[in-house]
Amino acid sequence: MIYGLEISPNKKFLLAFTKEGPLDGTPMIYIWELSTLKKRAQISINQQTLQSVHFSLNSNLLLVLSTDMSEPPSSVIGVWDFLESHAECLCRSQMPILIEEAKWNLELTNLEFISRSRHGYVFWKIDNLELKY
Repeated sequence: MIYGLEISPNKKFLLAFTKEGPLDGTPMIYIWELSTLKKRAQISINQQTLQSVHFSLNSNLLLVLSTDMSEPPSSVIGVWDFLESHAECLCRSQMPILIEEAKWNLELTNLEFISRSRHGYVFWKIDNLELKY
């Protein structure tokens, strides 16, 4: 079942994602070109639950937040490039806490985002394909 939909800021792509896997428990992200409805990418996520997926300001990257609710719960934030011939995770960070939300900072650059957990907000930056906070 589709959990979320989003149109890219440049209006060229549509993404849809499942929160949990429909058959095997593997959450999926699907991206289509809006002009042709041709599937551009299909990304499988290894964590238990896919929380959110967002396009970057330039519509060339995805910010993906996934969680695993086993004890202790953990979250993974990943940045994906989907424009190449195959989707690729450029960088990711696993956190030993439950992150509730992650969104690009669309006011600054294509390389900064913010996450929110019960512990507060964290500002992130992508630097040399590493996530730093």
